Amino acid sequence: MQSTGLRPLTRMAMVILLFGAALASPEVVSAAETEILRVAGREAALEGETEGVSIGAEGELRTAPDIERLIGLDEPFVYSASTDGESWLLGTGNEGKIFRVNGDGVAEEIGRLPEPEIFAVLGTADGSVVAAGSPDGKVHRLTADGTEQLFDPEATYVWRLAEDSRGRILAATGLPGRLVRWDGKKMEVLYESPDAHVRSLLLREDGSIYLGTAGQGLVVRIDAEGKAQTLYDADEPEVLDFADAGEHVYVALLASEASYVDLSPPSAQGNGEEASEAPTPTLGSRAGDHEGPRSVVLRLHGDGTVERAARLEDETIHALAAFGADPGKPKKGDAEKGLWIGTGQDGRLYRLQGDELIRELELDERQLVALVQGPDGHLGVVTTNSAAVYRLDGSRRASGTYESKIYDLKQPSDMGVFRWNGQAPSSSKVRVSFRTGMSSEPDATWTGWSIPNDIEAREELSLAGISGRFLQWRMELRDQPDLEVRWTELSYRQRNRAPEIQSFEAHDPGLILVPQSFNPTSTTFEPWTPNREGIFTSIRKERESSQLKTLWKKGYRTLQWEASDANDDPLVYRLEVRREADGGGYGDTGGGEWISMVEELEESWFSFDSTVLPDGIYRFRLTADDREGNLGARALQGSELSDPVTVDHSAPELVSRKRNGGRLELEVQDARSPLRDAQWSVAGGKWQPARAVDGLLDSRRERLELEVPADAQWVLLRLTDAAFNVVTLDLSTD
Repeated sequence: MQSTGLRPLTRMAMVILLFGAALASPEVVSAAETEILRVAGREAALEGETEGVSIGAEGELRTAPDIERLIGLDEPFVYSASTDGESWLLGTGNEGKIFRVNGDGVAEEIGRLPEPEIFAVLGTADGSVVAAGSPDGKVHRLTADGTEQLFDPEATYVWRLAEDSRGRILAATGLPGRLVRWDGKKMEVLYESPDAHVRSLLLREDGSIYLGTAGQGLVVRIDAEGKAQTLYDADEPEVLDFADAGEHVYVALLASEASYVDLSPPSAQGNGEEASEAPTPTLGSRAGDHEGPRSVVLRLHGDGTVERAARLEDETIHALAAFGADPGKPKKGDAEKGLWIGTGQDGRLYRLQGDELIRELELDERQLVALVQGPDGHLGVVTTNSAAVYRLDGSRRASGTYESKIYDLKQPSDMGVFRWNGQAPSSSKVRVSFRTGMSSEPDATWTGWSIPNDIEAREELSLAGISGRFLQWRMELRDQPDLEVRWTELSYRQRNRAPEIQSFEAHDPGLILVPQSFNPTSTTFEPWTPNREGIFTSIRKERESSQLKTLWKKGYRTLQWEASDANDDPLVYRLEVRREADGGGYGDTGGGEWISMVEELEESWFSFDSTVLPDGIYRFRLTADDREGNLGARALQGSELSDPVTVDHSAPELVSRKRNGGRLELEVQDARSPLRDAQWSVAGGKWQPARAVDGLLDSRRERLELEVPADAQWVLLRLTDAAFNVVTLDLSTD
């Protein structure tokens, strides 16, 4: 389909799509005018797709940090990353390879360990490369001739390695959970954890050591004298990573077995001598009893207080990096400084500035496993599954694209205008285009993207000629790094559709509907006359009650219906009646004009006194009208006819009777309704059923037999038809 050119305009009400907190319920101002849908907050912006656009804490859009993909590796997984001051060091799986990647993106395999998974790699101060293989828990140093084993922590896993100021190597292990230290000659255990895994490790300049466990989710601090203290006992079971921001320490917590840790009970885990199978990367799943977010970042203050800095509801944090400055004191506009957060399952890179969580980038690789400062001083991003290395350069991209989610306007609609606003340099423009369709997913029936238009802040772009039920828009931010789009506005108006009547029926004679609050023992049945001087009367309705109950009142009929409007317009109803030819040979001609019964009815039922109608066959016509929500020619109607309805006020009658010994043979009939009940009594005695000759009392004409002695006194027959007309006949006389 052809693309559409658009032009600027200044008019009309808006459907507001504000980027902000939570999705608000649609608020319909008037179905005759433009509906207004207000969406406020960050969550609305996060529903869209970005390429080179970041999303701020309040949903603001701006170009993302510039990032370069240095290299992709053929290895299936990267588990760990570090730096030797000149290059990135990568530990991989499943063949135990270690790679060096330089600033030009050239990768070199520099070693291979006997164990298949390298969960910890370290560049030491003397230029050596140390790595730990799992699941056999040995620590090795790479040499020109291959590798040499430095020490054996006697554990299944080595999760992290670090070097202290005296050149000693520290290892955080799992199965068992320990912190061990090797000084070049001997190994000593500094800490025995109650958990099966010491999962994360941080050395600080003051000589203190921070540990994070997996199982109970403990944050432990070991001071320079070797004394251990638990700082925090998290609800989340795994402490995955730390970041040192000077004044603060940041902690990443996981509410799931989302990395590579086996959190089964210790009795089922074995020990360091019984190596388990190598772990494989998983997406993780929260425990069934956990109701919080999947991932949390805590900020630990020097005075021991802890506060939540960020939460990610459905993403798994894999890595933290405090880069360039304390994230609590960022410089506005700095493209690289802050706390960086690498996640999976969607490959997103976040940055925390103060209390503002910014979604900066979304990479094609879906798991960001490590964040490491590179040899040029810029932040390096390492991904796994598939493996790649990226590098930020501290600047922002010259352009980026934001593509909105697909909006369902519920009905085919005509678009009005589009505009945007935010913090922008003078004469800043964004380039926008649109596409629409009638299917929920774009396919060949959708329009193509409209011709892109450049519009300034607060300038309005006419969308005349664009229509459809589903809408998507695309915005390009170009050549202005200081530009921020705070919100957009889009107007549309649904094309009106006629109301639909799903059902329309007449209830059995005598059944009426009244509000639950209606009390027949204390309230008189007072008729009301919708047409003032008209003949059709109804039970008075109490509008405040929406609950109905059924009663019975002889002579009344009830019509009830279900109707809806696709545009959610309020509906009013009109009822009409017309007599039909019944074909029964009773003289009805039928085919008359429609006669109004009631106008401006808002209820979905009408109970009326049917005794005003002569005996006959009738049809009722219901018309639903949406004019209260639409002006002039936009108002539409929908109508439905009832099935034929019999109105019968005439009682059954005796056609013939014949005495046959001790039996009285009768023939009875009703003009319009089937007979429903026949009873007889002798001398004021008990009523007893009259036997139908054919065995079933269900026709308008029936033969009855009564076992009545010839000398019986005062023989009575009571007949009732389906319309509840009753007659009592004296059979005592000839």
